Amino acid sequence: MNKRITAVCALSLVLFAGCSAEKEPHMAATFSEVTTTVATTSSETSATVQEGFSYMDHALFMGDRLCESLSLSGLVNADNIVVSGLDAASFAGSAADSVPDGYSYVYISLGEADISLGSNPEQYAASLLQAAKDIRAKHPSVTVVLLGNPPLKEEIGYKTIYYDDGTEKTVKLDTTAVRYNKAIYDAVEAETDLGIHFIDICVSLADMDGVLSEKSDSGDGRLISSDGVSAVLSLLDSNRYADTITWNDRYMYMYPDVMSPGRPDYTVTDGKVAYLTFDDGPSKYTPEILDILDRNGIKATFFVTGWTIEGKEDTLRREVEEGHAIGLHSWTHDYDYIYSSTNDYMDDFAMVFYKVEEITGKAPWAFRFPGGSYNNHNKLTADRIIKEMNRRGFEYYDWNCATSDAVGGSTYESCIEEMKKTTTADHSVLLMHDAVEYTPQYLQEVIDYLRGEGYSFETIETADPSHFKH
Repeated sequence: MNKRITAVCALSLVLFAGCSAEKEPHMAATFSEVTTTVATTSSETSATVQEGFSYMDHALFMGDRLCESLSLSGLVNADNIVVSGLDAASFAGSAADSVPDGYSYVYISLGEADISLGSNPEQYAASLLQAAKDIRAKHPSVTVVLLGNPPLKEEIGYKTIYYDDGTEKTVKLDTTAVRYNKAIYDAVEAETDLGIHFIDICVSLADMDGVLSEKSDSGDGRLISSDGVSAVLSLLDSNRYADTITWNDRYMYMYPDVMSPGRPDYTVTDGKVAYLTFDDGPSKYTPEILDILDRNGIKATFFVTGWTIEGKEDTLRREVEEGHAIGLHSWTHDYDYIYSSTNDYMDDFAMVFYKVEEITGKAPWAFRFPGGSYNNHNKLTADRIIKEMNRRGFEYYDWNCATSDAVGGSTYESCIEEMKKTTTADHSVLLMHDAVEYTPQYLQEVIDYLRGEGYSFETIETADPSHFKH
């Protein structure tokens, strides 16, 4: 049986105002301690548990380093934690008898002993799965979640992501536990019992600094820091109904505050409307373009490329002050990088989002893919990226007419000819580039022609999304 995520995580996604592009945002909404005192009894511990997560009262944690870290954090009642330094095979023999009645969730995080001993990952996973099945047999109403192992060491290695289409990508992660985590995932995916799930907690730890603290008492690994424990608990709370959460789902937890509030309500104007859009700026040609637009009383849309902003912050501010719309067009404009995975696209997008928000005080909700939403560089990743960006509340705009000013060998005359040939729709989203030298040279003729054809001019703020057909 092929298990899938059955519920998207309920992330706490809020806009982060005034954050610089270099600032790394936190991964998820976090638990916080009511007191910094480390509890030593269950009654003392209960006083430190975060209010509002009552399901934790019905969750039992079993295992090694994560459970030790939970005990120290005070974020979970001591009665809800069973610390075990056993290997998986030994644990499986007694797991069911160690679970009291009354629990709804059992989280198992065990692997340090097996990794230290060099146990076979598949046999290790089979033992954990047997433990889960035994628990379910004795407690049929319990949901058992097998957790991926946290990193054993601060040094991060590399992990390969395997995509459904057979492609793969290497990313940073502690390699020591990777084979064991993948073995658990494979075992759970093949299991038909819908009450047994898998969550790789590394998705909430890999991008955090100082995740690991002092060495664990139960082995060679190190304990998880308080912030790390908080992130793990938030991950579990958000995914109580998910069958599996793996490293491939990591982008769902990246930049939780990079979330548009959604585009404002709008009304599309009847009749013929041209939406002038400019990509790749700001550049040294942008002020001249703004002058032309101002003289004609036209508002346009600028899809900003992040790496060009430095030294042109005033130009970006002017675009906003004069009533033009700002969209995002990536930071690097590096096709090979941004389209290699959803993770890389989000990393790149976050940089330009924060920078534009910092400079203009506005959080853009619109964006344009370099090369358009579907191109020769993103055939394997476009659908995933679009789905994730839509989930976050962003809307993308392609175009239905263009001057082709960025095409090699283009001229003033060819741009005008291409514009006239392609501008046929009543609502025409016209692609131009404010980083091209002759764009300000031909712009007035474009405006005059469109006016002569009966078009008015507006920004994409009043335009329906323009998407390529594919």
